[in-house]
Amino acid sequence: MKTSKEALNNYEKVNTIWKENNFSIRWQGKEKVDFNLAKKLIKGLWKQEVGTKFPYKHFKEVTGNRHTWVRKNVVSINCSRGWADIVHLWSHWIDRKINPKLRPHSAEHSVIELRCTKYFFEKDYLK
Repeated sequence: MKTSKEALNNYEKVNTIWKENNFSIRWQGKEKVDFNLAKKLIKGLWKQEVGTKFPYKHFKEVTGNRHTWVRKNVVSINCSRGWADIVHLWSHWIDRKINPKLRPHSAEHSVIELRCTKYFFEKDYLK
């Protein structure tokens, strides 16, 4: 399926925000990510986007080709891939929970990712 113009426009905005703040965009992330800070971010994004109590109790730091995702009710976070990758993949998880019938990279997902990226900088997670 083709990604809509609206979604592509939002993804470009996301990339611009990362670049303007001197971060690499997704797939290029080399910034150092603190695992505890990443857990805090993931919980904050959940609260903002879903608005319910965070449903997961366990976290695990993963590396290599593993993704930030939920497996067997454990939130796996890959801190070696950078902040943009964590935000992107977690926004997919949130979108999957909010819009289970929509395909990935829908216009709805792109808006969620844009809000999540803005949240990261507005809440100043790195200070």
